[in-house]
Amino acid sequence: MSCFGDNDYFFSHISDGLRQVLDGDKNPWEFEHLCDLTFEFVKDGYAPAKEFAVGIYDELRELLAEKTPEPYKVDYQLQWFEHLCVNGMQVGDINALAKIAADIGDLLRKTSEYDGGDFSGFAWHCDEKYGKGNAVATLRSADDKDGNIAFYIAAVTLNETPETQNAAKRKSRRKLRTARARGNHRDINGILSKMRRYDNTDREGKWHEIAMDIVRDDTVVFPIGAYMYVYDGLCAVCRHYAAKAMHKHGLLTAELLRECLYDCYDETRVWAQNLTERG
Repeated sequence: MSCFGDNDYFFSHISDGLRQVLDGDKNPWEFEHLCDLTFEFVKDGYAPAKEFAVGIYDELRELLAEKTPEPYKVDYQLQWFEHLCVNGMQVGDINALAKIAADIGDLLRKTSEYDGGDFSGFAWHCDEKYGKGNAVATLRSADDKDGNIAFYIAAVTLNETPETQNAAKRKSRRKLRTARARGNHRDINGILSKMRRYDNTDREGKWHEIAMDIVRDDTVVFPIGAYMYVYDGLCAVCRHYAAKAMHKHGLLTAELLRECLYDCYDETRVWAQNLTERG
């Protein structure tokens, strides 16, 4: 696009596409692609792109402060806002980092629907840019008259202390014992019932959380149809974990393993190749 020297033409299509995604008239998974293109224009100093990005950022921030996420539905607005935060931090300086951290802190103070874990991806990208812990250390010395930056730091670092890590491990062990004791029959039946109600080709993602319930619990072995519900869905990452779960429980066939060798997701291909080589 930059070779044509016609930013207005190209960016008008990008901004129109983003607006269609936000209005629900376009595939929501296109947001990150169009957002990344927008920030390529921002990096080149194209003022309309920066103005547009800031407008979308403010719109989503205000929306999240007032919304209640729906169960078994992907919270796209939260994903989009975090992606904007990451892009803004990456192209900006330390002042941009402080502004975004304060905005996240302000959001977390306004609603109990989200917590620091919802912005772990942003925190990880901060560590990638500034070095692990350096972004937080720098933010501690930033101007924070409203206390929002301090709130952000407390929220996103909550799970990083040895005390909270040990508490999480103890909680996980208790949960594991409880799950094994009751056999999880009620949970399995509930998840399978929801699975039958939500089509795994629904691009709105209502099936996505059900998929994670199926593949992330090591204490439960679901029927093969449940794993195939996830494996045949639209998400390559979920398919990866479904294949690993089937392998762990002795349900992965040789045919499926061969198929995984040609999966679109590179981690699935590497995993399948390693399994194949080990025989």
